[in-house]
Amino acid sequence: MRESEVFGLQRSQISADGRSITLTTTKARRARVVPLSPTGVGIVVGIPRHIKSGVVFWHGDGLPYRNVSSRHIQIRERLNAADEKAGRKRNPLKFRLHDLRHLFAVNYLRDGGSIYDLQLVLGHSSVKVTEMYLDYVDPTTRQRAMRFGGGSA
Repeated sequence: MRESEVFGLQRSQISADGRSITLTTTKARRARVVPLSPTGVGIVVGIPRHIKSGVVFWHGDGLPYRNVSSRHIQIRERLNAADEKAGRKRNPLKFRLHDLRHLFAVNYLRDGGSIYDLQLVLGHSSVKVTEMYLDYVDPTTRQRAMRFGGGSA
């Protein structure tokens, strides 16, 4: 899921059994269903409901989080500056929240998912966009993932 989809998630978008999410406001302007792993179900179910808000990820008086990426970048830059000021010699942090989406995609393929199913989960308009993730898996995984309807993870 994209950051805006995660932090705009409403309780009403979660299926009755909690095993999938139906996104209605997407980048492609097309609704899509995203399956949840057992761990994901546990996380979503474990988040307390706010009495005044249908937002899943909330703060304060039930308000959705905003500008999460910008705040993440600010924190990352402060940590890098503190390291530099303290004379610590290590590679600066370059992690972005969107990298979690890429990590999910590669792990999905490694765990036996099909490139075609992954396209639907990620909401890509073309499988060509999704195929970039094949560059990060071994040849056997790549071949299996390319089979039409190769199963989902």
